[in-house]
Amino acid sequence: MYERKVNSLPFSNYFTCINYYRIHYWSHFWRPASIIKPLGDIFINLLFMVVIPLVFFSISSAIANMNSMKRLGKIMGTMMTVFILTGIIASVFMLIATVIFSPGSHAAIPQETPEAVDQLTLSEQLVQTFTVSDFIDLFSRKNMLALIVFSVLIGISTGLVGKKVNHLLNSL
Repeated sequence: MYERKVNSLPFSNYFTCINYYRIHYWSHFWRPASIIKPLGDIFINLLFMVVIPLVFFSISSAIANMNSMKRLGKIMGTMMTVFILTGIIASVFMLIATVIFSPGSHAAIPQETPEAVDQLTLSEQLVQTFTVSDFIDLFSRKNMLALIVFSVLIGISTGLVGKKVNHLLNSL
């Protein structure tokens, strides 16, 4: 007959032993983990370094290689409509959620007024959002919207000129 063997430890005790071993073993390596932090920082900085040229070349080449600017207009119009509609839907959803749940109503958050606040007009805010003061600042991850606007303008101008700048179009 088949005889069933019973384990000496229940299943939950295996997890207890494994967790004890894991905590005891890795606690010795917790403090020296700061030694490899520069490697993580290098990795993140390399990713950021790759994003800027990738955004520029992908947007400008996609727009430059379009056959007609009417198609670009339709795509941009659809894209703006989707962005605006999803923004409105998200705003309405969050307004309803904050009315129903009232987050932060029981929190005691001190509200301090800052010492000096720069008052910007609407036109100054738009200029700072869509442009940069120096060309080299355009290729910073802090100015992605300005880079996207620049890429769209380069793509449109290259696409409109067409065959005259075929070597530039091939490089994009």
